[in-house]
Amino acid sequence: PPVREIVEGTPFLLFLGRLSWKKGLDRLIPALADVPGTVLAVAGNDEEGLRPALERLAGDSGRVRFLGAVHGADKAALLHRTAALVLPSRSENFGNVVLESWAAGRPVAVTPEVGLAGTVRETGAGIVLDGDLGQSLARLLADPARLDEMGRRGAEAARERFGWRAVARRMEEVYHHIMAGRCAGPSGHDLIRENSQEERHV
Repeated sequence: PPVREIVEGTPFLLFLGRLSWKKGLDRLIPALADVPGTVLAVAGNDEEGLRPALERLAGDSGRVRFLGAVHGADKAALLHRTAALVLPSRSENFGNVVLESWAAGRPVAVTPEVGLAGTVRETGAGIVLDGDLGQSLARLLADPARLDEMGRRGAEAARERFGWRAVARRMEEVYHHIMAGRCAGPSGHDLIRENSQEERHV
């Protein structure tokens, strides 16, 4: 099976997501020229019919493997065995695959347009691709110990910042803050409601 061949073969980078222009695969694939000895596994649905053009861009080197949508054990194997997940998006409000990669203990490489780029910088659980994609990825992959340390930090970030307990704790803090504001006086929502009521009576 293709997934097994990839996870048991040479070091590989992982792109996990739908094949869409905004995901930036067309700028990641050429960057592989600067990352010798590495395969790019592309896993995701081709919702916009971009795969033929991306395959032409990749050429016949065999270094870009298009897997289609992956689920279950195949997806887990890719996440746990990749050197790093790469998200080269032109626009990405959040980036759930970043959390999936961190939960699997693997680092990420994201562009500044990804919503979690600030968290990646802050936690040190990956790199933000500010400059040349290929050179940045080559430097990252040249240091396996650094990759493992970033993966460890990613697992910690997934657990401490985005786990259910962490989310519940933040929601509780928000709730108490709102209630404290109501006890102290009218909140912003109360003021907005009062103003709208006054306007209706004018």
